[in-house]
Amino acid sequence: MLKRRLASIVVFVVSEFLASAYVTASPLSPGDIVIADVANTCVLQYGPNGVLKDTIAVAEAPVGVSVTPQGNILVTSFTGSGSSVTSRISTYSSTGSLLNTSTSPSDHAVIFGLSQASDGTLIAAAGNSTIWRHNASLNTWTSYIAAFSPASGDETMGVDAAPTGGWWVTDHGSKHFSKFGSNGVLLGVYATLNTPGGIAVSPTDGSIWIAEANGTSGYVRHYNQNTSALMGSFPIDTASTVVSIDFALDGSIYVGDMNGSAVPGKHVSQYSTAGTLLSSFSLPLDSSPQFLAVAPSSVPEPGIIAAVAGVSLFLVRRPGRTGKGRQR
Repeated sequence: MLKRRLASIVVFVVSEFLASAYVTASPLSPGDIVIADVANTCVLQYGPNGVLKDTIAVAEAPVGVSVTPQGNILVTSFTGSGSSVTSRISTYSSTGSLLNTSTSPSDHAVIFGLSQASDGTLIAAAGNSTIWRHNASLNTWTSYIAAFSPASGDETMGVDAAPTGGWWVTDHGSKHFSKFGSNGVLLGVYATLNTPGGIAVSPTDGSIWIAEANGTSGYVRHYNQNTSALMGSFPIDTASTVVSIDFALDGSIYVGDMNGSAVPGKHVSQYSTAGTLLSSFSLPLDSSPQFLAVAPSSVPEPGIIAAVAGVSLFLVRRPGRTGKGRQR
């Protein structure tokens, strides 16, 4: 009898621990939106409904952000200015705990866009027209020049991995986007209609979607991934500079107006690929939002832990009690 009671107590305690641990085990859920806020040195975390769920404090000014298939949050940040700039790439868990931080190889330049290929390779776009690729097994970085004219005021901005290998990069200064092969070879340079910011590769067909602006209004441009031909375009409700773009889990598109000097201000809008405005939510007035990223469907659901804990609580009764009262 004593052994049975002790066993029941142990299982009950474990079940209670699992149930309480569920609350903070993994607040980042599939479809959540994370946004780097350089003014408040934090990462803002919103649900797909536009409700702020959490903020993750970072030690330096964050700019780029990406979410790994496992749910970790990658953040680029910097300190200093001009030739004294030092950039870093940090990894945070889905609960906001800092896992590691490393000084990036960028030479006196802020790293903006950040993307992770399907094989885990990290690609970072630095503001000095340099693309950096990280070899995880060797923990080494290799640099590639974006091959734009230095006289054009180059500033590599957005980057996204192609599903067939390689990656796409936008250049804010020269108004171009380019394609690199998985071996780092430059495959092509193509002109955009306006100043490009973020870039997102369609998860369904591999086509290219770029957030562009002309100083007074913004657009989303759709380009063919094979020919670079313009396939479509629609205006978006931005006041000025558009920085970021990413796909929602349902195939729609999130676009961030990160300047917001006029109505409707700093905000994130969700559009269908046909250009229909689906939803919009405002960002804090004191924020200075930069890049955004959507947590992929592969991110572990917090509900899995809850289900395990719930089953345990359902099966295990409190010590010494049944539905018929105390037993002897």
